[in-house]
Amino acid sequence: VGQARAPLRDFRAQQPGSMSPTFSLFCDQFDVRIVWVEHQIFTDRQEKLAEEYLAKGDYLRAATLGFESIVSRLVQIRGGLDPMSYEHRNMMKTELDDEIRRAGRNRTLTPAQSAYRDLRELRNALSHGSRSSFGEIQSVIATEATLKTYLEERLKRVRNIAT
Repeated sequence: VGQARAPLRDFRAQQPGSMSPTFSLFCDQFDVRIVWVEHQIFTDRQEKLAEEYLAKGDYLRAATLGFESIVSRLVQIRGGLDPMSYEHRNMMKTELDDEIRRAGRNRTLTPAQSAYRDLRELRNALSHGSRSSFGEIQSVIATEATLKTYLEERLKRVRNIAT
């Protein structure tokens, strides 16, 4: 998402006459699919892509980008650090995992911690094709309708995270 933006914007900036006649057959669809490159903030681009994948029914990519976008957002909000930095992202994941573990059985999680945990668990269940240790996730992936609704709600939470 981070490194694709500049080449795609450069490509979009080319004059239509400089494109091959074949490209003119699908350039409108191409523009629709890469509208996310116009978002200035990295996290916004991730969230937009997650929403686009969700709309297409690509739930694994929607969950993955939703998860990554919350990490990016929290790297920016909490630390004022670079959300594209592997080191900063890894530090945030470790911090969130520790916070969630410390919450223990009380499960009094902040909205940020809850969204992070939910998207992490959903992404893991979808990508590994294995049972989640969270009963809620198992019931969510039981039907496409519940999965879609769950992801829509979590992506909305991510957009509204303040801390």
